[in-house]
Amino acid sequence: MMEGELISVVMATYNEPPEIVGAAIQSILGQTYRNFELLIYDDSSDEHTRKRIDSFLEDTRVRVIRHATRSGFVRSLNMGLHDAKGAYIARMDGDDIALPERLEKEISFLQANRDIYAVGGQIEIIDETGRVTSSRFYPTGGIRLAVFSAIRNPLAHPTVMMRREVIDRGFAYDETLGLSEDLDLWLRLMNHSFKLANLPDTVLKYRVTGDFSAKR
Repeated sequence: MMEGELISVVMATYNEPPEIVGAAIQSILGQTYRNFELLIYDDSSDEHTRKRIDSFLEDTRVRVIRHATRSGFVRSLNMGLHDAKGAYIARMDGDDIALPERLEKEISFLQANRDIYAVGGQIEIIDETGRVTSSRFYPTGGIRLAVFSAIRNPLAHPTVMMRREVIDRGFAYDETLGLSEDLDLWLRLMNHSFKLANLPDTVLKYRVTGDFSAKR
């Protein structure tokens, strides 16, 4: 799908192993929906990781942004929201794998459901080797999603696509938060009557490693 509105995919990276970050980037470049820009905010100090990320610059849809000092995860995300040119903004992490139809399914859903402002999807959990270890279910919407949000995060962050209108209305991540910046944003959106939803489809393989919290 070369036609259609532009999607900005925002990825923040920090010293992921080259083969892992390479697979994450390639999973976006291999999407069935082709009209997107991939903004990579790279805090990596590892030379091999940086070289692997830079190897994708041959694709004109890829931009790599680096600064003299480490920006940090949440600040990088906010810079991505600010720099994004697309009518839709999608999140992606540097160690996950997006399934090929992820972007196509999400933008199609948002275009068909104008009252929904952010959509996520179901995930499979993978380990360091890429082996699927489990799956995670998120309610698709309505009262079930609202009740679920009182117990757990209602959207899997790296699966989310949101309308640019959310950002234009002044919403962004709270940079004072470490591991809950996404939950905070979803709850603020819901508190302002922005509807959220999840696709019933699995759209991403979510990698859980031993150093997850340290990286964040």
